Amino acid sequence: MLSLGSDLCCFPAEIRVGQSSAQNLSNVEGTETDSVKLICEVSKPSADVTWYKGDEELPEGGRYDHIVDGKRRILLIQDLKMDDAGEYNCRLSPSNKTSANLKINGKNNSDLIVTVLQKLRIITEEIQDVTTKLGESGTLTCGIIGRPLPEIKWYRYGKELIQSRKYKMSSDGRNHSLSILTEEQEDEGLYTCRAINEAGEIETSGKLRLQAAPQFHPGFPLKEKYFAGAGTSLRLHVVYIGRPIPQIMWFYGKKPLNSSENVIIENTESYTHLVVRNVQRKTNAGRYKVQLSNVFGTVDTSLRVEIQGKIRLQEQKVQTLQISDDYVYILVNIRQILVGSCGGRGRDRGEEVPHPREDPSPLSQPHQIS
Repeated sequence: MLSLGSDLCCFPAEIRVGQSSAQNLSNVEGTETDSVKLICEVSKPSADVTWYKGDEELPEGGRYDHIVDGKRRILLIQDLKMDDAGEYNCRLSPSNKTSANLKINGKNNSDLIVTVLQKLRIITEEIQDVTTKLGESGTLTCGIIGRPLPEIKWYRYGKELIQSRKYKMSSDGRNHSLSILTEEQEDEGLYTCRAINEAGEIETSGKLRLQAAPQFHPGFPLKEKYFAGAGTSLRLHVVYIGRPIPQIMWFYGKKPLNSSENVIIENTESYTHLVVRNVQRKTNAGRYKVQLSNVFGTVDTSLRVEIQGKIRLQEQKVQTLQISDDYVYILVNIRQILVGSCGGRGRDRGEEVPHPREDPSPLSQPHQIS
């Protein structure tokens, strides 16, 4: 083994690079669609080298892997193509380098039948979930290989995504990326990378998570006023967006509300729901407030609630008007009392309210005798 400069030396073997700085190495042969290694040995384990084909630098990625093994620096070229043939060199500096020639032999058709239809496989686990701020871009990456090179498509909830200002796709044949320009909280969710070639298809999925201050969802506007009948249940439903999931608090006036026998609070990652059972005008009407808080901010809003009085029957008078062989004609004269407040004068005191139909002469619908 001969020393080359201060750090670089080489040895002759399976593309063993360089006998000296002035001589080219023996030619090395590879076969189309196979892989070859170029091995360069340096004198110091900490030395850094750069690989070139001719004068073009070969960065790591795609079909090129750079491997460090002690003092050995290895260039692995996968899925060889005919135009990979040529001179390769390993450089410590422009003047301190060693070179070798690579020759590619084509495969005959019988070999290609075996190697071209390589089953697709995922070379990484499920796509790593990505978190980004609302308004910025987030990138999901999947690793899938196969022969022939697969067609890559991205989907969201079964719908194919098309290259656009919002969605940008890229691939080096091994790693496939989708960049999403986030514009709304709905961009958060599951995305699927699907690869297809003649050998089959395979897919893998990952989640994009968005960080943003909480806000009330503009697609679900709140009402100016909410109504509930006395003795019934009041239900207030608020849809929000924001990540991380905010802390949610409900208030009646200035008093915090907590879950109890008559108060039910349900919080999810997209809405909060308040139920107050057996509401009464004096104790439950007024203003309710919901407050959402996370590390990016706080938002709140007030909801006005009115409790309406309930109607109960006071008196029923039944009068038989006509009897035949098949029908009985009856008239029910009902008087009612309004309890609570419906906005009418004197009705808070439970005064009698006459039935709107005072004329008893029209007959009701007949009741058939069975």
